[in-house]
Amino acid sequence: SRGLGDVYKRQVLVIAAYPKAYAPATAVWVDDDWTGLTYGDVLYVDNLILVYGVNATSSVSEAVGLVSEGGTIHVYPGFYDEGSLILSKPVTIEGITSSVTEEPSINATSISIQADDVKLIGLNISESYCYIKAENADNLTIFKNVIRGEINATYLLRTDLDYVNISMNYLLSGGLHVGFANSTVADVYIVHNVMDN
Repeated sequence: SRGLGDVYKRQVLVIAAYPKAYAPATAVWVDDDWTGLTYGDVLYVDNLILVYGVNATSSVSEAVGLVSEGGTIHVYPGFYDEGSLILSKPVTIEGITSSVTEEPSINATSISIQADDVKLIGLNISESYCYIKAENADNLTIFKNVIRGEINATYLLRTDLDYVNISMNYLLSGGLHVGFANSTVADVYIVHNVMDN
């Protein structure tokens, strides 16, 4: 009889042979400890069965490419050097933290939010300075992050703005700028942010 491990091994071989047959994952997990793994490697983490290159990776930018529109990227504590991060589809990037671990550190020079329905939650963003720019991005949430840099959200082309939540962030060496022009604004929450320059 074939064991469960053999079944997983067979599934990995099929995935490796036909990588484009799989739809983007609705949830992707990221851990810098997985650097060096190869496509199709199976991971057993927190009662999950993950496949590297399908719903698991070691880079946030790679996870953005793997996840489906409206999906969630779960980031384990670690250090992620991402350069310029572009979010061009609806996505949630959420840090996995506990009382004994720190937030995941995403080192980026810039984060460009170019889509509606983007959420950045529970992250430690940038070791030096990061410019987060959201332009005409509706339903935006930037919540409970430590940010070394600046948040700039502008709504110069959006006529109807339904929801923006920029709250409970700790900003170091930067500021928070939100601009509206010719917009009908509803449900905008910019509260309890701390700026320490």
